[in-house]
Amino acid sequence: MASKGNLNLLCVDGSSHSDRAFEWYSSHYHREGDRIGICTIHEIPYVPMGLYEDGLMLSEAAYPQLLNDSVNKSKEICETFKQRCLDIAKVNPEIYCITAEDSVGNTICKVAKDNNASTIIIGQRGLGAIRRTLLGSVSDYVVHHSHIPTIVVPATQ
Repeated sequence: MASKGNLNLLCVDGSSHSDRAFEWYSSHYHREGDRIGICTIHEIPYVPMGLYEDGLMLSEAAYPQLLNDSVNKSKEICETFKQRCLDIAKVNPEIYCITAEDSVGNTICKVAKDNNASTIIIGQRGLGAIRRTLLGSVSDYVVHHSHIPTIVVPATQ
């Protein structure tokens, strides 16, 4: 695809926070000629385990379905936001539905760099300082490690 206009990378995960980031972007930031990149990072689900007489065992029978459901959910998120881009911004977005090989934040930064994005737009979950420190925050990671400007759309209070 020819690189006309700025590529704004919109990070979505199907949560209300990514919905809010999309709404903010389409209302306040998107300009005619801008390109939109919809970025969903698929995390490989953990292998379910069960406790049996012989100890902790992998539940291999359940894993293929769990993995398939997870991949399908990521694809649905991409399709939903693709349609929203077409309906609201009248732009056919570039889709980056990536399986994380590293942390979600690092993968977002890599996608932005590899595709020459101009800006990253991401929602914030609204965690307090202590919970954000203990649990980690994707938006904090992206702000501190991205090579380009990052807009963090705050959670509603």
